[in-house]
Amino acid sequence: ATIVWGLDGLASGAFALGLVLANFVLAALMVSSAARISPPAVMVAALGGFVIRLGIIMIAVLLVRDQQWISLQALGAVIIVAHLGLLLWELNHVSISFAHSGIRSTHP
Repeated sequence: ATIVWGLDGLASGAFALGLVLANFVLAALMVSSAARISPPAVMVAALGGFVIRLGIIMIAVLLVRDQQWISLQALGAVIIVAHLGLLLWELNHVSISFAHSGIRSTHP
């Protein structure tokens, strides 16, 4: 973002990365807290939390969109690329842990 958009890109990219990381941390906290309650609570936390977290990201972007230091193109690009990158990493991690979970089948 810095190479393409300069210092505004740097500031926007840093803000975007903060949003993305906060989004993933909040998602983890919500789902792990709900997991202690029940499986339906996990579903509510995952689906309801998704809508709430997207709303928080939207509000954060709306609050800074008119600031002088913001580059909306850099902000949007970093938010999208960072979310997709972290989701792909998480997908790989989760699929490995499910494949080798240590649970043995009772079927021969």
